[in-house]
Amino acid sequence: MASRLNLAARKMFVRDLKDSCAAVSSVPGLKVWEWKNANNNSGSSCTTYSVVWIQGLVQEVCQDGFTLRDDTGSARVLITSALPPGCPTPSTGSYMMIVGELIEANPVPILSAMKIQDLSSDSALQKIWNLEVEDSRHYCIK
Repeated sequence: MASRLNLAARKMFVRDLKDSCAAVSSVPGLKVWEWKNANNNSGSSCTTYSVVWIQGLVQEVCQDGFTLRDDTGSARVLITSALPPGCPTPSTGSYMMIVGELIEANPVPILSAMKIQDLSSDSALQKIWNLEVEDSRHYCIK
């Protein structure tokens, strides 16, 4: 049976999410949005995705989610009942990793979280994130 958890997560910057446009899903038996990056400046052909992976600092926490900011912009992250038990609770200023489905791209990207991880305890992870995203752009598999 098809599951959202079986979809590969694409490492991305928030600015890349803003440049995305919705397309028809090509995942048999699963209702998911498939997105295409409308402004791909990397020269890579890896522009189609359903699940994204972003990292950044929590700016604001509200009842249904939080705002996450990376070096390129801010995104809204919704916390739903589908989130696995044991995921950390975000707090302002913490450095978090989010894996989720992109729901809306503009004007502010909105993600429905599938996984949340607090990475605040390891500053190296924040320092290398930009390199990880760039690396995945150049070496990802279709």
